[in-house]
Amino acid sequence: MRSYSVELILVAMLVAAVGFFGYLGYGLIRADAAVEGYSGESALAYAARQMEFGPRPITSDANAELETWLIGELQAADWRAAVQPYVAQVPVSAVGSDVLSATVSADFYTVEAENIIAVKSPTDVEDPPVGLLVTHFDS
Repeated sequence: MRSYSVELILVAMLVAAVGFFGYLGYGLIRADAAVEGYSGESALAYAARQMEFGPRPITSDANAELETWLIGELQAADWRAAVQPYVAQVPVSAVGSDVLSATVSADFYTVEAENIIAVKSPTDVEDPPVGLLVTHFDS
């Protein structure tokens, strides 16, 4: 009969390590870490507004309109927004019918697209809140 002592020791060490690092991470969370001014209703309203732009595949007019609106909303909330252009290879099915700047190569388009990078300076410099939201706004 096979002994599983090595496996059991390794599993116990893994559980201990996860517990230890979880304990350390929990200690880093500030007691006042709740997001001030966050509203689920407001978040849903923003999502509904984005849906009003309709389908937003890369290079479509709706995608460009949403990008302009989104940058305006970020700036109105005191965020510094910058546009980061890049070139991507995307399947033909993922590109809007009104391709603005694309080169066809087999079943892919080479398109010029953009990321929006927004930064908000913390008001409490000694203990600034940290957050990162990564998402896409095309459809």
